[in-house]
Amino acid sequence: MKKLISTLFAGVMCLSLTVTAFAADGSTTVTTVPGSSDEIDVYAVYDGSTSTPTVYSVDITWDSMTFVYEESGAKNWNASDHTYTEQTTSEWTYSEAEITVTNHSNAAVDVTLAYTADDTVDSGVTGSLDVTSGTLTAGEVNAYDTADSLTSTFSVSGTPNSSVVTAEGVKIGTISITLE
Repeated sequence: MKKLISTLFAGVMCLSLTVTAFAADGSTTVTTVPGSSDEIDVYAVYDGSTSTPTVYSVDITWDSMTFVYEESGAKNWNASDHTYTEQTTSEWTYSEAEITVTNHSNAAVDVTLAYTADDTVDSGVTGSLDVTSGTLTAGEVNAYDTADSLTSTFSVSGTPNSSVVTAEGVKIGTISITLE
């Protein structure tokens, strides 16, 4: 009888040594015996789903857009017939200007340039761009100084008429730059 009671008592003691262990996202009941151990596996997970938002940064620079047509020389008065004899030369002394578009974005950018003459004035002057479109590639990491760019030269030609002869000059048109 003593053996039976001892065996029952040992069984009750084993059951009282039951421990509940908690893992990171669950729990389990583990039965341990003195001197034994249990293991819980530990994991590390890399979540590489970070987003990279598009950032647009485009520099647009241009030279002066005030073009100069110059007449030089002399008009000599002829007293015998009351006329002038012209000994002048006329030319554009400043007739070209550059427009540069540089892409510092982390995405490609389409560039369109367009010149529209001002319809409200007949100046005798025409203008044109030598490059009207292009695609600029995205910027590269640590390569600021080599960012992709597009350069277009705007040129004027023709002979200005009297509508242009003002101290301020006259607006002959507008250059539009569209980025997409």
